Amino acid sequence: MVQQSRINRRDEIIELTQDGEVLRSLSPTKRMLRKDLEYLAECGLWVFDDLFKQSKCDEVPFSKPANVLRRAVYTLGTQIADGKNGSRLVEFLRENSEKHGFSQINITAPDPDENPFFWCYHLLLREESLAITRDQRSKSSRQLVYAYKNKIPPDLLIGFILQIGGDPILDLYDKRDWDGWRVAKRVSKKKREKE
Repeated sequence: MVQQSRINRRDEIIELTQDGEVLRSLSPTKRMLRKDLEYLAECGLWVFDDLFKQSKCDEVPFSKPANVLRRAVYTLGTQIADGKNGSRLVEFLRENSEKHGFSQINITAPDPDENPFFWCYHLLLREESLAITRDQRSKSSRQLVYAYKNKIPPDLLIGFILQIGGDPILDLYDKRDWDGWRVAKRVSKKKREKE
């Protein structure tokens, strides 16, 4: 009889809760990072699609499904960027798409080292998800790059975007004005409530 070895704590895979919160950091080793990505690709779609289906549309901004997803993508994308694992993420996504017959990611997609958040949206949702549109993924991922360049912590991300405003952040991103948010006019409360 083969005796199973106890799983080493370092070898446990990442976890995504039913509330869309990412527990534990991505593994720094190539083998375990791949296992983490496999897990996230498998469960991300059903976790977030379920969150969107159960939404009552009256949640506070921090708890809205799109913002929970945004924080998860930001948490993962930040780890991918910090670990310089963008190419590994893209390699995994392309292999996974071929293996399971998913739609391929558009050829005009951003470089994973410049915008890993775009790729993390695809990791968690795939192209088939109806949770958010392709345009929303693109805009949101650029907002996340802007927040990352300004070292915004994940728990302050939604407040940062709501205070500055999504469109002003995209304008600042296009100009590569990484410090422009410090002097930008803040979004009025009425406009914030619409978002």
